[in-house]
Amino acid sequence: MSDSITTQVVAFFWYPCWPCSEFEEHLTSWENNLGDDVTLTRVPAIWSSAMRFHARAYYTVQALGVLDQTHRQFYIEFEKDSPTVANEEELQKFFATIGISASDFYAAYHSETTLDFLQHAEAENIAYQTQSTPSMFVVGKYGISPFGAGGFPEMLEVTDFLIEGM
Repeated sequence: MSDSITTQVVAFFWYPCWPCSEFEEHLTSWENNLGDDVTLTRVPAIWSSAMRFHARAYYTVQALGVLDQTHRQFYIEFEKDSPTVANEEELQKFFATIGISASDFYAAYHSETTLDFLQHAEAENIAYQTQSTPSMFVVGKYGISPFGAGGFPEMLEVTDFLIEGM
């Protein structure tokens, strides 16, 4: 593959999705071994107001620079049968437990950057016609799911195969 061409891979997820949580471990390991010619972008799935809230939480932690610290915690929290974080106020309290001030949280949660990312994610969900999570797309047109591929490792094998064919 030419050094000047970058292959884009998009991975859709949803925090309350336990398969997404399980897949994240595989995805992170796979991502750590990617060459410079492949970029992976995680995009929250958004089909409802609840999913929009989880996506906004994701982009808030990105804006605050604490994604690595909170990504796994969000999976654990949002997968619960009765999550303690279900609205903006509870999310702010969650952030307080990791040392983020209320003012910093509110600034990031309501920032134009966070809202722009959220709007972009909604557009990506429509463009990719995402119907399940986890799912991946290679170069915007090859969709891969654990159901179609046969499991999580197989998803990444199919992704690698597609990337090698670019």
